[in-house]
Amino acid sequence: MGAIALAALLVSLPLGCAHGPSADPGEEPVIHQRIALQDDGLVEIELLDAEGAPPRLGVRRLGRCGPAEAEGVDPATAREVAAAVRKGTPLEAALPGALAGEAPPWRPTLLVGAYRVETRTAADRYGSHLQVVLVGKGDDAVEVARTGEGAEVMLAPAGEGAALLGIEGPGTRRDVRVIDVEAAARRLHVERGERLLAAGRHEAARAEIAAASQLVPCGPDGALPWLESRVLAAQDAPAAAILDALERAIAADPTLYRMYARTAPELAPLLDEPRFVELTRPRPLSR
Repeated sequence: MGAIALAALLVSLPLGCAHGPSADPGEEPVIHQRIALQDDGLVEIELLDAEGAPPRLGVRRLGRCGPAEAEGVDPATAREVAAAVRKGTPLEAALPGALAGEAPPWRPTLLVGAYRVETRTAADRYGSHLQVVLVGKGDDAVEVARTGEGAEVMLAPAGEGAALLGIEGPGTRRDVRVIDVEAAARRLHVERGERLLAAGRHEAARAEIAAASQLVPCGPDGALPWLESRVLAAQDAPAAAILDALERAIAADPTLYRMYARTAPELAPLLDEPRFVELTRPRPLSR
């Protein structure tokens, strides 16, 4: 994908969202597809073609902490690509040479460091679905994505600490998402730590906290310091250490962890501590 040729195609053009898959592309009122291609990294190509509006085609770089801002391709190219896709041509085959690239190395399961990403069939009160999970030691797993039955789900590497999820079907639906494996692994350690805390295995819970601390989230995460504050309290650590961890949790999600802290049994001995009172006092809701 040549940078000069690509730049000639790009214009500022925001992309929207719509869905409406059916078996025949030509009969769909809306075609909305995302695919991923490789050149010197991962690129997402997004096509939106809705009746009554000009087709839109966009390109953006993909990374662990989210995609870059989308850049639209010139309207004439977007119209040509949309017309080909409506006739049944796969999106990657309909792209002009400047946007061409190789497909990622898709596979049904993927190893990322010490973790495995795989797809399972699951069911809940909303019905059955496909569940994409991150699996750690002992087959502990956390859900990282889900999609409906009838779709084909594939996985590919997406750089350090990330994986690429590709979804095809039913109908002409095609989508790609980046899975933040590092954030999911952090959550897996925290969930395991919560179970160990509930079982009274405080040192084992501390080991999970240490492992999770090595994994950096892309955004605010109060779950780990919330666990840490309660494990420290259960081990009769100094109040300052407990409150330092609690303060980090509250900074990440003030409303949630202020409420939790006021009712957590492990933190009950701190209820009258002036710093605890200040950290957890209710605040007016922001307007």
